[in-house]
Amino acid sequence: MYYVYSYLREDCSPYYIGKGSGNRAYIKGPNEVKPPKDKSRVKIIKNNLTEEESFDLEKLYILMFGRKDVGSGILRNKSDGGDGASGAIRSKETREKIRQANLGKKRPQWIYDKIAKSNRGKKASAETRAKQSAAHKGKKCTEEHKRKVSEAKASPHKITFSDGREIIVKNAITFCQKNEYNFICFYNVRNGKSKYHKDIVKVEIVE
Repeated sequence: MYYVYSYLREDCSPYYIGKGSGNRAYIKGPNEVKPPKDKSRVKIIKNNLTEEESFDLEKLYILMFGRKDVGSGILRNKSDGGDGASGAIRSKETREKIRQANLGKKRPQWIYDKIAKSNRGKKASAETRAKQSAAHKGKKCTEEHKRKVSEAKASPHKITFSDGREIIVKNAITFCQKNEYNFICFYNVRNGKSKYHKDIVKVEIVE
């Protein structure tokens, strides 16, 4: 069975999307994009896939986030994902044409909807939770972090999803825990550091 994974920056935005099986997400060759040192920022997007399903989902996420080398987005991927000619290396002239064509272009809503649907009901494996726990052991919370957590608890939040739904939650941390959202990524969306987290596209404090 196969899976699709991502490498996240410190602000929780992805810098690489890949597919694989076994330990592929954690083991890379000398000329490949390296995983982050903090292994809790290696995220399995979806597992238990056939090879064809993993190719399709990989291509969908790369289309969603775009590639830095052709000026269409934020990923360091050098191909469009999947197998075949779509992953061919392009000339500088071709990359510039693609970049110009993508300037100001808004990706269609169906991309966001399909990605949101693929994330529903997804649970982290026991192995993933163990790795995340080990990665955070010994880390101390700063006063700034404590202040942010306290602020998040005290204020209700209005959340907007990629399908247009809007809800108001009284406790952001409880909401994230119950619905398996990463609170730091949630908070980054609220502060404008990230444009989205899973299917969440906007977070506002309700006065």
